[in-house]
Amino acid sequence: MPAIGDLPTLPEVRVWRPTEEEFRDFHSYLRKIQPEAHTDGISLIQPPSSWKPPFQIDTSKLRFETRVQKINELFERFVIRVRFLTCLRELHDSLGSPLTH
Repeated sequence: MPAIGDLPTLPEVRVWRPTEEEFRDFHSYLRKIQPEAHTDGISLIQPPSSWKPPFQIDTSKLRFETRVQKINELFERFVIRVRFLTCLRELHDSLGSPLTH
């Protein structure tokens, strides 16, 4: 029986390196390597070094919504919640079914 810290040795992941022409029609390339790659379980396709992925975010439409959060209101919410839970506990105690055991 192996020791707790002993892990099995895993095989290296196969790396596929398509040419620029193969990479232009990526779906055809996938169909071409599929019979071999399918038996690996996991594969890595490394694009040609000349390939630059297109930037997908439209920066003219990218906006972050901000809001003012007043710290004193955060404490008020906490106080309201504590009051509610206190009233709930008192109600259950008066009905004879306390919330805590």
